[in-house]
Formats: sequence, C-alpha cells, structure tokens
Amino acid sequence: MIRDFEPDNLRALWLPAVEDTFSGANEFGEEGWLRLWRVGSLDVSWPIRAGLWNEMMLGFGHDGVGCLLCQMGSPPEGRDYLAEMATARNARLRVLAVKQVASGYQQRY
Repeated sequence: MIRDFEPDNLRALWLPAVEDTFSGANEFGEEGWLRLWRVGSLDVSWPIRAGLWNEMMLGFGHDGVGCLLCQMGSPPEGRDYLAEMATARNARLRVLAVKQVASGYQQRY
C-alpha cells in the first residue's frame, strides 16, 4: 500500500478515510484521522460526522469523537461544528453531539 512507503501521501491517506466514511465503516480509525490532522489536510467535521454516525447508527464509538478531539488539541472549529450538530432535528444526534462537546472540551472549556 502507498501509505506504507509514503506515509504523508495525501491521496493515500484520504482514500481509506473516504471509503470508510462512505460505507459507514470505522476501520480508518483514530490514527488515520490524526495523521490527516497533523499534515494539515483535515476539515474536523469529517471525523465528527463519521464518529457520530457510527455511534448513532451502529451503537459503537462511545466518546470516540471527544477523545479524538482532545488528541487534536480540542480545536475550536470542532466545538463549533458539534454545537451546530447539537441543533439537529434528530433528537438522538443532538444528544450525541452535546455529549461529545462535553467529552472533547471538558479539559479546556
């Protein structure tokens, strides 16, 4: 795989992220999201959406979004995006978003 030989190749990093997000899988994982974040090629809404979807639809990944955001340094844009998600029409999504705000930002805010 290209990622094995070129660990910062953006196309190689994004391909599994897009595949997993599109199919609803969670195999890309925290390490992949962090790598994309570190190379400066990540809109924080991607892992937030993927994590909330996994938790809401599949029932796993509890507090995963919050933990990932903590490892990213609790970026303000993540908090803002979760605050927006906390106003969603879907009640379950609202609850999950609020929970992740508390989980990912409790140490800083």
